[in-house]
Amino acid sequence: MALPIYDRLKYPIIIAVILALFIGFIDFEPYFEIPRFFAFTPVFLIGFYYEDITAKIQNSYPSIANIFSKKVIVVLIAVLVILGCYLAVLQFPFKVIAMNSHYANNFGFISRAVILFLGTAFALLLHYFVSNRNTFITKIGQNSMAVYILHVYLVKIIYVNYKMLHINDGKVFMIFAVVASLAIVFILSRDFVTVAMNKLTDVVFNLLTKRVS
Repeated sequence: MALPIYDRLKYPIIIAVILALFIGFIDFEPYFEIPRFFAFTPVFLIGFYYEDITAKIQNSYPSIANIFSKKVIVVLIAVLVILGCYLAVLQFPFKVIAMNSHYANNFGFISRAVILFLGTAFALLLHYFVSNRNTFITKIGQNSMAVYILHVYLVKIIYVNYKMLHINDGKVFMIFAVVASLAIVFILSRDFVTVAMNKLTDVVFNLLTKRVS
């Protein structure tokens, strides 16, 4: 919904990164997940402008484009990123990784910068290896926005009902969590869910576009 505003800026990604880093100094919790909105916006914008960015790099800096076209270097970078993420999970609190808490000190600022870098790098590397061929998970990928936006509501409903069963076995909970996650992804990745959600977001998008213009 904020895309029409960012799209009018000269350097939307740079501004989004600055906001993502410095918004952590303000305690918005628990209002509408505002910190996470700003924190994840840079990644969303990089995805939105990805083709434009890669085209500019290939035209203006062909040597850089050639370096990243070498699979050996990409694999090495992927290994480093995975190791970095592993260390981050071990050392950083979950709230820092989820980006839904304000900074207690400057370490939080640095941690968010590192997580943003590692997450973006991992996403770009994943995109490099993804095939354009249709597979059994293609439908999920095409409709992933619906899964991303709507899953939290189903998770809440399922979790509340699970607690009513009073099952305290950790192994049972893990099996339940895996099965429930697969079911949520399958349900929300159906075409009819995406169509309904798109109709709703189009209404909001058109309203925002008219107001901005």
